[in-house]
Amino acid sequence: MKNEKVLSKNSLFTRFAVLFMSLFILLGLFLVIAYIKLDEHKNVVSDISKSSIPNIIKISNIYSKAKELHFLLDKIIDSNNTTLRRISHKEAIKNIVFIENSNIPLNKTYLNNIKKELHYILKLTEREKTEPKIKIKQMEFHTQNLINDFLNEIEYVSKKNNQVLINKVEQSSVELESRTEILFGFFIFCLVYLAGIVFYFKQKIINRLYRLNDFIYNKVEKKGQILEDNEEDEISFIVKSFNFYSQRLEELSLMDSLTGIANKRLFESKFKDELARVQREKSISSCLMIDIDNFKLYNDNYGHLAGDDCLKTVAKTLKSIVKRDVDILARYGGEEFICILPNTDEKASKEIANLLVNAVNNLKIPHEHSKEYPYVTVSIGIKTFDEKDCKDSNKIMDKADKALYIAKNSGKNTFKHYDEWVKQFA
Repeated sequence: MKNEKVLSKNSLFTRFAVLFMSLFILLGLFLVIAYIKLDEHKNVVSDISKSSIPNIIKISNIYSKAKELHFLLDKIIDSNNTTLRRISHKEAIKNIVFIENSNIPLNKTYLNNIKKELHYILKLTEREKTEPKIKIKQMEFHTQNLINDFLNEIEYVSKKNNQVLINKVEQSSVELESRTEILFGFFIFCLVYLAGIVFYFKQKIINRLYRLNDFIYNKVEKKGQILEDNEEDEISFIVKSFNFYSQRLEELSLMDSLTGIANKRLFESKFKDELARVQREKSISSCLMIDIDNFKLYNDNYGHLAGDDCLKTVAKTLKSIVKRDVDILARYGGEEFICILPNTDEKASKEIANLLVNAVNNLKIPHEHSKEYPYVTVSIGIKTFDEKDCKDSNKIMDKADKALYIAKNSGKNTFKHYDEWVKQFA
């Protein structure tokens, strides 16, 4: 049987190459999606850490600086030392400049008014002896209110920024959860796909190999059976090759290696089937025992190689006459052959036997050491049987062998029918 390579779409190599390539593609997609989603989350976190949190810290610092204005204002008013007042005023202006330079969107009008008020208060306190104290108190009260209003605005901006941060964190959390679910779902899909590949591998390879192994192991008990595999891939070709060679081996085990015709084992199987058929159909058949005359002398004088050639030639000649599909011709042992002729009565069996004897005679194979004839001849014993005889197959064989013995004693190169011989003594 010619070995064929399978490189089509049905090939296991092609199938599993596609499956594993698709799995690698899925894993690649998984990694790409995971990277994109994580990068998106990283950008959100980066925005929070670079923008929102610094703004909150800035607002907190601004609030501290603005709160400090109350303390500096009190020092400007309550201090008895002009130098200390000016230092406090300078510190207050520095705080206001710090707040102005921040990028936080605040109402700068408050700061300008506070600066003016502080400057005006500083001048009033320096002329404290000439200025009435009530006026300073009024200016102090007004400035405190300005600072408080500004602090309120800072608190409002702080709350607003805090809310923005909270919203971003919540949004980030929701998006992270969503991305995690997507990645987890995709991961589960990859696992299911991998499980599908494993199941497919088990069905397409493992189970079939188990079945092939079991079939090979039990082949002795399953004579004539073949293993069915309808796939068109590497394993199916192995199965077909095994079926071919097992059938061929079985045929060889049932054939005689020298002559090429059936051996005793196949004959016994076929003879059993023929007996069952005769019983079932209530028909008749004939059994012929054929023996090459004086074959031991031929072997001893011409050698075993010549003897083998003689056996092959005689077998081929017998086969050319016993050629119906239903006929059975087998080498029974040594120089002995046996033949079953289904649906063949006594008269027809004797005609066939006569043809066989004459055909071997016509071969004119030299046999100078034969006492009867100068060439190779055969003797044949015949027994015709019906359903009544089928109960004991050994008796049929014994009677055919008895008829062969009679033919040998009748001068050889002839045939005798057991029933005809029996009738002579009836």
